[in-house]
Amino acid sequence: MGHPSVSKRPRAALAFREFALIVGGVLVALALESAWQDRAERAAERELLSGLLAEFARNAESLDRWIGFHQEISTTAKDLAGYLDRSPDGQTVLVPDSLIASLAGTPTYDPEVNSLDAALSSGQISIIRSADVRRALANWTRLLGDAQEEEGRSATQAHRELFPLLGAATRFGPAFSWAVKDVGDSMSGRARGPKPSTSSDVVASRALANALWVRHMHSEGAANELGLLKIGLMEAIVLLEGES
Repeated sequence: MGHPSVSKRPRAALAFREFALIVGGVLVALALESAWQDRAERAAERELLSGLLAEFARNAESLDRWIGFHQEISTTAKDLAGYLDRSPDGQTVLVPDSLIASLAGTPTYDPEVNSLDAALSSGQISIIRSADVRRALANWTRLLGDAQEEEGRSATQAHRELFPLLGAATRFGPAFSWAVKDVGDSMSGRARGPKPSTSSDVVASRALANALWVRHMHSEGAANELGLLKIGLMEAIVLLEGES
């Protein structure tokens, strides 16, 4: 009568071993799958960081040119406004066309953001493990918005106020044509051509002088905002280099 109870114990032990092997196999498979998934995410992260680093490096190469554009406009507007302030209304003054040409541009910094936009729209930005990198990218995006907003204010004031006044006070066409070509050359990486060497008569007025002062302030503000953007850009590049 005791034999059945003896024979049950080996079968129970065998069943337990089989269960343990099955569970163990499942756990190993899950661990391997998790490891492969983590490896794939790390590879995707390295590719994303490398793409962002290359994109930001190219932006750093072009940013100084746009800062220079706004600084040039700001200085020129300030100098010409001061000169007109010292001239009575209605007096004709001779102004180099090179100065008028410097005022004719409305530069807007338009950096390359394809990799960043793709990462944000796809949600892939979440695979970046470094919180510092994510914060730097968010900060750069905010600074870019601030800079472009100030550039927009400068361009709006130029088109709505300054350019009509300049058009009424002087021969504005040749200078504007040069400025359009200059911006095109700069965007395509070509060397800037020489400014016009001629001079034109400008009829002084308080309205024109005031508009020039406003353009000076907007352009100076845009240059300053782009300077902050450059700081944020360089910080992001340093962090991306450390993670790549």
